[in-house]
Amino acid sequence: MVCERITLVSLALSLSSLLRLDDTQREYLMDIALSIARRIHKEPRADFWNEEMDVLRKILSAGQLNTFFMNKNSERITGALDAGWRRIVAARLTSQVDSAKEFPRAYIYYHEQFKIMDIFRNFGTPRKKNLAELQKHKPAMVRIVDELIRREKEQKRGNAVGNEFVW
Repeated sequence: MVCERITLVSLALSLSSLLRLDDTQREYLMDIALSIARRIHKEPRADFWNEEMDVLRKILSAGQLNTFFMNKNSERITGALDAGWRRIVAARLTSQVDSAKEFPRAYIYYHEQFKIMDIFRNFGTPRKKNLAELQKHKPAMVRIVDELIRREKEQKRGNAVGNEFVW
């Protein structure tokens, strides 16, 4: 059985030229990747996320780590932006959003949000604390999208409750 599981360390190695890893970083990450691959082979369901995250935070500079997460989460970020914009269009609120200004701000916000969720994936309290701090700097587009989502949930909840009590 061949291990086809993509690990954080193997992803960092695949982005080595983009991250501009030096030889020492590359060798260290290669050793860790081989060690984790062997352990995954023995325990396919084992979770090495925290260990890998510790390695990446230790070996990569802040800029490299930022670039790593930007590439890792780019599809999720773009998906969140696209879904958010579709909601704004559907609600006919495009006149309230300067997309040229708000898209880059929203992109950075979602990048930071997904980065926090990755770094603190298995640590609920620090994740909540960091996300709460990030929410203090929420761009207008994201605020509008969050409000639209909140209203949609309320409507669904309201309709479900209303229908339950109809005799």
